[in-house]
Amino acid sequence: MTLRKKKTLLMITAILVLALSAVSCSDSTGTVKGTLTWQYNEFIGTKGDVGAKVVLIPATDEFSDKDTADNSTFAVLLSQTPQGKNGIYTTKADGYGHYELSGIPARSYYLVFVSNNATGYLDKEKICLTATTLLKPLFTADEWESLERHLLLNKHEVRTVDVEKGKTITESHDFGYTAMMK
Repeated sequence: MTLRKKKTLLMITAILVLALSAVSCSDSTGTVKGTLTWQYNEFIGTKGDVGAKVVLIPATDEFSDKDTADNSTFAVLLSQTPQGKNGIYTTKADGYGHYELSGIPARSYYLVFVSNNATGYLDKEKICLTATTLLKPLFTADEWESLERHLLLNKHEVRTVDVEKGKTITESHDFGYTAMMK
């Protein structure tokens, strides 16, 4: 083998090694996507829940230290800036009810959907038990009170999801009719 061929082969090998290491480094996150819908009425039917809020909160003990973490802005707005602060990621459904959160570190999360169109029941007893059981312990009393208002005013869903490295999971939900309708 000539010296030129050896150099070319070495260069190709180096490029492949770099490419493979870049893939394995960037593959430490995953994606959550889906569609959120609601029932407009019996004649029009299902519509995308435009502007519905989607929240990922780490489902681990290391989520936050209630004494030092400040989640008050998130609890009031259901929006996190910057994304990933205290491990929280948020987005809104687009004009078709589709959403996507990408670049999410692999781990277990609580996935929270809050409708923008299907109104809630304004009754604390109607906040799903899952939300109260899973989310309330993560926040201070004031933060939970703000978060609870969102859950009272609009229908919601809370579930646990596992974001895996390099994978996309699809999580969708239909909120049904607004409380005023049925």
